[in-house]
Amino acid sequence: MDLDIVVATKFIVLNSADLSVKSGSNYFTSSKVFKPVKVDLVVADEILVLEFAETLHIVTQFEPADARRCFPCWDEPACKAKFRITLDVPSELVVLSHVPVLEEKVEGTLKTVSYQETPLMSIYLVAIVVGLFGYVEDHTSDGTIVLYSVICW
Repeated sequence: MDLDIVVATKFIVLNSADLSVKSGSNYFTSSKVFKPVKVDLVVADEILVLEFAETLHIVTQFEPADARRCFPCWDEPACKAKFRITLDVPSELVVLSHVPVLEEKVEGTLKTVSYQETPLMSIYLVAIVVGLFGYVEDHTSDGTIVLYSVICW
């Protein structure tokens, strides 16, 4: 099963009517394995609650049909557009995209990050990374971002 995590979370809740769950059988893999620290099968509510020790992060990887899950669009590779991305996220999270930050405002526990307009590009190339991690970046002389290397803690 593929799972798109659209906000940072430590919990995943799945429908689980008439299921039995074996201990240690629930985990998710990407570049690393995520095993829950607690698994609750709530029979009365027909749900399975998976709790993780660390917050799971959001990262976009758009194929043409996936972009529509993030914003309204024509999700065909031939349809190109310029994007002005603004994200509201918890203030402790790092937010990266593929153009430089235009403005960042922190108000209490919420941070609003606005990015410069992207070049004309296919929708599935839009990149957004949000999470608790460090990163290293490099720029060309005109300010274009050429490299992000994400360092997960």
